Amino acid sequence: MAKDAHNKPIIIEVPNPDDGKQPRFNRGQFEKAIGASGYECDVEKAVRCPCKPLAVKTALPNCENCGGVGWFFVDKKRTFALIQAMNRKTKFINWSEQDRGTSMITTIGGDKLAFMDRFTILELEASFSQQVRISEFKGGLHGFLFYEPLVVDEIFLFESSSKPLIALDDTQYTITENVIRITDLALNTHLKSTEDGKQLSITIRFTHNPVHHIIDIPRELVRLKQSDRDCDNFIKDKQYFPIHAIGRRAHYMFDAPDLSGEGLFNNTVEPPLVPQP
Repeated sequence: MAKDAHNKPIIIEVPNPDDGKQPRFNRGQFEKAIGASGYECDVEKAVRCPCKPLAVKTALPNCENCGGVGWFFVDKKRTFALIQAMNRKTKFINWSEQDRGTSMITTIGGDKLAFMDRFTILELEASFSQQVRISEFKGGLHGFLFYEPLVVDEIFLFESSSKPLIALDDTQYTITENVIRITDLALNTHLKSTEDGKQLSITIRFTHNPVHHIIDIPRELVRLKQSDRDCDNFIKDKQYFPIHAIGRRAHYMFDAPDLSGEGLFNNTVEPPLVPQP
């Protein structure tokens, strides 16, 4: 009897996948999911500051456009984004600050993100403690914070290593955006007259909206060629996938601004008004 091992019967036959059906990416459904589950955010475009001299690699520390960090931010836009904290597994390794403050950010394809763009998450709040160097400008004392405070929890002023901290109340200072100013005239005069007047600093704990900067965009260049088979002309439409980016909290990216002026210039260019018909 001849052996017919090569003539075994077919038990399972896989159907031909070319049946005219084509999977499609439903961009509208995905954007609806981001709007329903995402956080409301303000996104600002990051632009390199031209204050950096060509011969050096660092920005001018006293630049009132970028605050010495080398970037300024313009064109604030309100949008929605899915944001989730991330960190490497630390079960079998020593804990470090290398990945602290890192997050995954997903937005719609039309947002067009770039490196260092700034996200302010309006629906979340975080607590932060910061030491602020106080400097003199135009007869007053002021300093700069990493974030714009929503609520100040604690604030103390350091005058000297041989004196106790001075607890400030809300009648002795004001905060405008991220600038804190000592407004108590008697305290102002006293501090400027001390021997340690140039070493004054404030420690402050406050609540703020989290701010993240884009540090990587793994899916920056992904697009989908989608065909519309319902049309007689077989039109091909290129649709952008949702953007997946990696972000990091601002105080892990930059030092706090340390300027001699009152704040940073706003370099946003307002679009021209279009006359109504």
